Amino acid sequence: MKDISVKSKIIIVVVGVLLALAYNAGGKNDTVGHENTAENTAVETKAVFETTLENVTEIFTESTTEPTSSTTETTSEPVIESTTKDTAEKITETVTENITEAPTAAPEKTPVPEQAKQMSCTVSIDCSKIFDNIDAFDPDKIGLLPENGLILPPEKVEITDGDSAFDVLKRVTMAHGIHFEFSQTAAFDSVYIEGINNIYEFDCGELSGWMYRVNGEYTGYGCDRCELNDGDKVEFIYTCDLGRDVGDDYTKRQ
Repeated sequence: MKDISVKSKIIIVVVGVLLALAYNAGGKNDTVGHENTAENTAVETKAVFETTLENVTEIFTESTTEPTSSTTETTSEPVIESTTKDTAEKITETVTENITEAPTAAPEKTPVPEQAKQMSCTVSIDCSKIFDNIDAFDPDKIGLLPENGLILPPEKVEITDGDSAFDVLKRVTMAHGIHFEFSQTAAFDSVYIEGINNIYEFDCGELSGWMYRVNGEYTGYGCDRCELNDGDKVEFIYTCDLGRDVGDDYTKRQ
């Protein structure tokens, strides 16, 4: 009967240890969203285990100090004690490993803000075609013509997403103190460039005026509606023949 009593006590203790571990594991899941870490859970589990281990020790002490009633019991008791202690040691090793090897929560990675891509374009202002039609040009404005016809040589300008050719033109003329005048055309819902550097439409004949092209292509609509991309080449050009003298025939786009 004593053998059965000791074994029963051991079974009860083992079940208690397992239930303690299961309770603490469940507690860990219940604390999601709180500040408890895996390390705190491991400490609590170890404390429960140590308390349970003390109970096991008391059982061993009681088992070894109980008086024996027969030679048979005295002879068999050390075997039971040895087996029981071996089992307890294995339980101790297993639980200790589970406690010491408790996973540590990985530190959260701080997101790195993505930097906006820097974009740029090249812009120029050219009125050199007037020299080919100088007889038709307003004689009072001859002094406004640059020697090489370039009011603004090609210049690299930083742009942001959504900038138009019109935005860039306003920016460079203001930066260089170049005269610039435009009007809003209701019929086309866009702006119309009337004059740059005090050189206006019709100053070099009835078919003269300002045009623009992007990457060598004429758009056919107002420069405020032309959204630029990184690396674009924007040219504002003065024509004396409705675009035909600068590589575009306006009449063919009607």
